[in-house]
Amino acid sequence: TDYAAALAIPAQITGDLPSTVLGKTVTWSATGDGAKLVAADGKVTQPKSGEKAVKVKLTLWLHQGPE
Repeated sequence: TDYAAALAIPAQITGDLPSTVLGKTVTWSATGDGAKLVAADGKVTQPKSGEKAVKVKLTLWLHQGPE
């Protein structure tokens, strides 16, 4: 199963990240200037109008077993 292809995350995020992929729950973590804008469940808080874009490095944790 190609989880990376199923995610299809664009270079510029304009909405929330997926909380599941191919039926599996995922957890996100972020580092960088905009890390506080990304929640573990994939919810993204967009910068306010007029604020500059920020870069983040995302890490995806795929939960294989039952929760």
